[in-house]
Amino acid sequence: MRYKKLDWDSDFFGYSVVYVEVRSRNEALQLKSMIMDIKRDGVKLIYISSDFLLELESPFVFLVDKKVTLTKNEIHSGSVCSWPVGVEIYNRNLTAYDYTCLESLAIQSGKFSRFNIDSNIPKYKFNQLYKTWLYASIENKVADSLFFIRAEGEIVAFITVSNKNRIGDIGLLAVDKDYRGRGYSKKLISAANAFFRDNNVLSSQVVTQLDNKPAMKLYEKVGFKVDIIKYYYHCWL
Repeated sequence: MRYKKLDWDSDFFGYSVVYVEVRSRNEALQLKSMIMDIKRDGVKLIYISSDFLLELESPFVFLVDKKVTLTKNEIHSGSVCSWPVGVEIYNRNLTAYDYTCLESLAIQSGKFSRFNIDSNIPKYKFNQLYKTWLYASIENKVADSLFFIRAEGEIVAFITVSNKNRIGDIGLLAVDKDYRGRGYSKKLISAANAFFRDNNVLSSQVVTQLDNKPAMKLYEKVGFKVDIIKYYYHCWL
């Protein structure tokens, strides 16, 4: 079992961050000694992932995420999918206020994120992280397109999508807290489905948190099924 230094995360947070994947029960038994070795290397934060719950007796290790990958295989490239009314495609002709709305929505989308759950991470860094994700999506670094919905003149919901080797991927999905329960999430997912069909994807996927009950309910209702659950821990040294 080895650890991997995460350069982007280390630069972003300003201290050394590494990642360890525990792939077996035997490796889990080695984890305590490995953490001590990593500590001697000057690391401050370890992300630990596993397919099963770990039994850790350390006050410095926290379960921060039950990450769920949901998939859907019923993508028919030849079928007709009408574009949902009220959903707009992102272009660069937005106002400064529009971008402020998008930033607020991006932050709201991370409510159940491990970077928000972990109280050791300052809220301003969590906010900055999700704004960075938003703009990386807008600039097509981590997403191919962004769709949004306006209500009363302002952007109140958006979704980011991409085609990853013919697998449709939903990145960020957010609806403003004051506009939930109006079907906007389903409209955005319909737009995502239209994008996937136009790009001839074979299946689609989305990653969320098991504790995010509204998101889990939404994705399962529109046909996604749980494929993978991974448990993420943060270990502070």
